[in-house]
Amino acid sequence: MTSDQPHTPLTDAYIGPAALVTGRGDIPVMADLFLEPADLALGAGGAPRAWSGRLEAAEDVNIFAVAVGPCTLRMPDGRQATVVPDSVAVGTGVIPVAGVGPAPFGDA
Repeated sequence: MTSDQPHTPLTDAYIGPAALVTGRGDIPVMADLFLEPADLALGAGGAPRAWSGRLEAAEDVNIFAVAVGPCTLRMPDGRQATVVPDSVAVGTGVIPVAGVGPAPFGDA
């Protein structure tokens, strides 16, 4: 993925650029995020739907060294949310993440 790719405007998904805000600064990433299907989501009773996905550093950055706990994910439109890195396979350059709270994309 490259940072010059346009994002995909899907209601229940987001594929495109974002920034991972860490204690060491912002890291440009390509995000591949999705909302859980409504019938499987925790969205009953007005609670936000569960969301998750993966992030890939858009630059040559050791993303694993800086994303060691909850971080803020900032979208190009300024919306943001907390993500928690999941278990990773070192050397892949990709971090699976779980979203916390409302998703910063779609109609979540």
